[in-house]
Amino acid sequence: MVLVDSSVWIAELRTGGVIAANVVFEEVAICPVIMQEVLQGIRSETFYRMARGLLMSVEMLDLPLDLFEEATQLYRTGRATGFTIRSPFDCLIAACALRNGTEVLHSDRDFDTIARFTRLQSRYVAL
Repeated sequence: MVLVDSSVWIAELRTGGVIAANVVFEEVAICPVIMQEVLQGIRSETFYRMARGLLMSVEMLDLPLDLFEEATQLYRTGRATGFTIRSPFDCLIAACALRNGTEVLHSDRDFDTIARFTRLQSRYVAL
């Protein structure tokens, strides 16, 4: 299973083929935060419904309340060790990936930063 970040989904929805070039679609997973990040920027109702259907077709990982605390600790640990994480959402996605033992497929430098001080498996996609 691979947790595909919103940065990759947005590129996928714009140009297509990004996910297929990097992972088998049946192994793709998301979490609610990724779904929100992708869908909130879509203006067209028709495109929104299509994108929502696509996102709902992949495995959805849970975000239990204690995972928010783990995300908080990721942010605090990063800051304490000199790493700046720009997005608290990325901490939550990383905590979800760590909890589920999944790699994060992304185009966002925060995940590579988090991987420097955790055991996060991070794969960067140049877009």
